[in-house]
Amino acid sequence: MSELAVTEYILKRLCANDGALEFRTIQGEIACSYSVSGAEFSRLLCNKRHFAVVRRSGAPGPNLTADTLVIAVTSVRLCKNYPKRDCQDCGELHLCRRFIYDDCRSNKAKKPCTNSHDLQSPHNEAILSNNGLGNLDIRELRQLLLQNDPTLLPEVCSFYNKGDGPYGACAYKQNCKKLHICLQFILDACPIGGQCGRSHSFLENRNLLENCRLNIEMVCDLQSTFRNTCEIRRSEAVGDNGGNRSTR
Repeated sequence: MSELAVTEYILKRLCANDGALEFRTIQGEIACSYSVSGAEFSRLLCNKRHFAVVRRSGAPGPNLTADTLVIAVTSVRLCKNYPKRDCQDCGELHLCRRFIYDDCRSNKAKKPCTNSHDLQSPHNEAILSNNGLGNLDIRELRQLLLQNDPTLLPEVCSFYNKGDGPYGACAYKQNCKKLHICLQFILDACPIGGQCGRSHSFLENRNLLENCRLNIEMVCDLQSTFRNTCEIRRSEAVGDNGGNRSTR
């Protein structure tokens, strides 16, 4: 079986499970479906074009531990110019932004939308296939894009996560365009949990998120997406500095 087929299978499984799975889970599934050695499998997961790996325990070294988190990564983005119809043969997806947010009212009202919802259009199909994503359905692609495309979701405010008081060190306070939420909560690492003085609720940022056209169901289910986004960016930063990413 080709490396591409295994990579596509792993990406699909990750995207169907909130964008990430532990190494032991993926390894077990691969062993049941493909003839891939442990060394080959680990090498595939080290392809930063498709995966970010976050070691959460174990001794230092190159081997991935059972609880290593494997996160789906892509460089594919939504085209910013597509709604304006002034984009010619770019390398980005031509899709309705509200469709990606699962909030296209025309679609829900069974009225035609003026923007594409078609993953199999010649333009979109070529981009998805060239990036190993041709087997994803819209729910899986939505998860992948939300955790990778920086234009789709607001950032977590780093200044809110510094200092004391209801706004931390954020000078914009209630007018900030970034999320005021505890970064350690997002990473499942807040040491004081419910005693934390920073927000642990995406609903407290509901207005900002709904302004991005996210529906309420998605707002309530964003922690894993933001965790993945933060871990991907941290992994990229560590990679740029030549190190290995670990949460401990």
